Amino acid sequence: MSVIVRQVLPADAGVTLPATVRQALVDHGLACNIAAAAVNQAAVLDQQANAREDDLQVLGRGDQVSRAAADIAEATDRFHTLALVALARAATAYAVCASQLAAQVIAGEQVTDAECPAGRLKPSDVITAAGLYLPRLIFTPRHQDEQQQVADLNADVRRSYAGLNNVITHQLHGVDAAVYDDLGAAAALDPTVDVPEVFPGAIYDYAATVSWTVGMLTGVAEDV
Repeated sequence: MSVIVRQVLPADAGVTLPATVRQALVDHGLACNIAAAAVNQAAVLDQQANAREDDLQVLGRGDQVSRAAADIAEATDRFHTLALVALARAATAYAVCASQLAAQVIAGEQVTDAECPAGRLKPSDVITAAGLYLPRLIFTPRHQDEQQQVADLNADVRRSYAGLNNVITHQLHGVDAAVYDDLGAAAALDPTVDVPEVFPGAIYDYAATVSWTVGMLTGVAEDV
């Protein structure tokens, strides 16, 4: 499964946010995009390596060739696993930061804090207590002209939240959530241990959706 690389906050959105806050959202988005691109590259390499290994088995090549193909297949599988962990880590920080900023916007508070504690949270923290770190978000229009836009943005946030919640609730049964927490530990995993790709993709989608919504509701250049 490939990961859709999401657009970071554009230059003409979120213009009323403090510069440091806006930059934090952009940086989180860029970090996730780097990891997402690596996941996609790793998935292609992994597929190619597995296909090559299968072809060589059919052709009945010698042990030296088969061993090299098997080594490469294991290496690309490891790369894919590590890239998924990198995306889960980056997207967790992004999602928590964007959610905290969104909560301030919803409450009508002045957004002044870019120092989210996201960097201290691990993916397993969010998996085990998603409701605490990623509360449901419902934005309200500030005036009549915003009603349709806010309704559409809320629908996107609701869809993305439901997708993430479905993954956490129904698709991670039997998975040790800590597999997403540390690259070193992931590198040492037994090759037979599966690291599901659904969680990194889902939390990345949610983070990007919330960030986009915050940007749209905190000033677009042509509106200010």
